[in-house]
Amino acid sequence: MSSNKHGRWPDPAYVRELENQVRHLKEQLARLEDLQSALQKSESRLREAQRLAHLGFWEVDLLTGELYWSDETFRIFEVEPDTFEASYQAFLDLVHPDDRRLVDETYKKSVEKKTHYEIEHRLLLRNGKIKYVTEKGHTEYDGSGNPVRSMGIVWDITERHELEEQLRQSQKMEAVGRLTGGIAHDFNNLLTTILGYSEIALLSLPDDDPMHVNVKAVFEAAEKASILVKQLLAFSRKEVIDTRIVNLRTIVSNISSLLERLMGEDIIIDFNIDTETNNIQADVGQMEQILLNLCVNARDAMPGGGRLIIDIEQIELECDYYSGGRKLSSGKYVILSVTDNGSGIPPENIDKIFEPFFTTKQQGHGTGLGLSTVYGIVRRQKGQIFVYSQPGVGTTFKVYLPVAKEDMPEDQIQAPVTDTLPRGTETILVVDDEPGIRNLVQDTLAPLGYKVLSASGGKEAFEIVLKSDKLDLILTDVIMPGMNGMELVNALSGSAMGIKVLFMSGYTDNVIARHGILEKGINFISKPLVPSLLAVKIRQILDRH
Repeated sequence: MSSNKHGRWPDPAYVRELENQVRHLKEQLARLEDLQSALQKSESRLREAQRLAHLGFWEVDLLTGELYWSDETFRIFEVEPDTFEASYQAFLDLVHPDDRRLVDETYKKSVEKKTHYEIEHRLLLRNGKIKYVTEKGHTEYDGSGNPVRSMGIVWDITERHELEEQLRQSQKMEAVGRLTGGIAHDFNNLLTTILGYSEIALLSLPDDDPMHVNVKAVFEAAEKASILVKQLLAFSRKEVIDTRIVNLRTIVSNISSLLERLMGEDIIIDFNIDTETNNIQADVGQMEQILLNLCVNARDAMPGGGRLIIDIEQIELECDYYSGGRKLSSGKYVILSVTDNGSGIPPENIDKIFEPFFTTKQQGHGTGLGLSTVYGIVRRQKGQIFVYSQPGVGTTFKVYLPVAKEDMPEDQIQAPVTDTLPRGTETILVVDDEPGIRNLVQDTLAPLGYKVLSASGGKEAFEIVLKSDKLDLILTDVIMPGMNGMELVNALSGSAMGIKVLFMSGYTDNVIARHGILEKGINFISKPLVPSLLAVKIRQILDRH
């Protein structure tokens, strides 16, 4: 046996012991590496959980003033760790000035009283953004009772706060809707009388008559009041909706003369209408609202006059389209564009213009409901609206409405309303508990050749029908004391075969629906009644076989 230069070889047992120790150390090292890996994964999961929950951690050393923030805390405050000198004062500088004193006093009081604290407050970040946060914290003390360290969490509740604000806004709108729906019936009856008789007077007065201007002013004021009621009802989703297959070209053509009167002589209107556009499925009144609201906004943006361009075209999108945070799904659309060369919209207001009650107009000159109403109608039509504007150059609103999947029935095609009202010789029974409504219908239809009978309620109308030799149409209010309009029609179902019915009401759709009026195939006209529209509607129904 040989030996090394120091003597004999180490004892084999000693070598084995060393080998066991090395193996044990390796195992310990492997376990440490596993623990380190598990710790890193745990920290990673914690950071991800904090990120997803928008929950940050903070800690301040009260002896040195050093402040520690977790990654999510930096994200909440939207500052970079490399550029932010973390300190208690630096934190206070990011608190909203109106909340700063309360936050400081709450924290200092908790340290003094040795209690936990919780407070909700706002942040005013360096980029001007406002956030809402909830903070919870407590302080640790040494053996002598001196504060040495404070720690806590900060929770970004901005999204929750916005949802709560939306809920409050929704509740406010529901209250507005209930209030509006409650007064709509009576108000629409009043407007029917004002609109009706002023239009009758306008049709009979020559344009050069001195009274023509005065009567026109009354008519236009009532028209604006009617539009305002419709805006409130549409915004609160309580307007009577009569969805049918319509063509946007016809709708624009029918109210073109109204638009010209509304714009005034100092605004030139250009109509660029593609004659090949398809039909859409919509409510005619709501489509008119969209156009009127957009045109009124354009007019107000051009106080010194200007040019208004109304375009109707069609497009087919092969893929989804995104712009300004809004999505438009692929498919065929009819596009209504309203362009003005007015003052334009400041960039900071673009994202706010569709918000309820937002307006840049002077007090008394705007409700802030026009564009929010337009937006609500378009979205319920499964369409989309985009706005393009440049201050000092002008604004374009583009409304995309889905093409209808079916064609327009022949008996639904509406003829444009003209100054010459359609005439007839048929007998019509008007049923309404408001004398003003009955008188207006009488004064509208009698000069056109119709024989008009009237009844103040369902029971009286029932007796008239049974005694009449010839009756062609019943024009009846839906909601009346005693026997209402639908009960009247049901009672006459066996003894009034062949008599056509046109329902009218100023109530909102939830009231009308309960009486079965909104069912398909039932003729309905909303109050306030306009004589020209009423005459056209009655003639269409009577001519329908």
